[in-house]
Amino acid sequence: MKKLVNLFALLAIVMFAISCKKEKEPTPQEKIIGKWRITAQNTIMSGQTFPAASCELDNTVEFKSGGTLIFDEGRTKCDASSPQTEQGTWALTGDARTLIITLPSIGNIGISYQVLELTKTRIRVRAENIMNSGATIETTFEKI
Repeated sequence: MKKLVNLFALLAIVMFAISCKKEKEPTPQEKIIGKWRITAQNTIMSGQTFPAASCELDNTVEFKSGGTLIFDEGRTKCDASSPQTEQGTWALTGDARTLIITLPSIGNIGISYQVLELTKTRIRVRAENIMNSGATIETTFEKI
């Protein structure tokens, strides 16, 4: 009987140890997959900061596995002639320090963003000298 009690005690300890395993931290590529809403965006040009218009702050980006993305203008479009959605591509460098986004509306030119923050719920990026304009854009996304 004592052996049976010891066996149950050992089994309970093993089960407890297995159940307490830490959850595996997702890779940066896994963190970025999903739908995100732009919550802040500032354009900095000639030392002045220009916040995003409200029509930009309802835009969403869905990063899909395989490197495709869907950009959606949201409920309020800044330009009525812009398509509601467009498909583009994304790539995150191996060190997760650079996010490259390509969209037809920007001439299918890959814009490189420095990744300032990448968590399961928030992305902050910064792109400098956008298309040789001298402008810097800082954007924050929240997962939805």
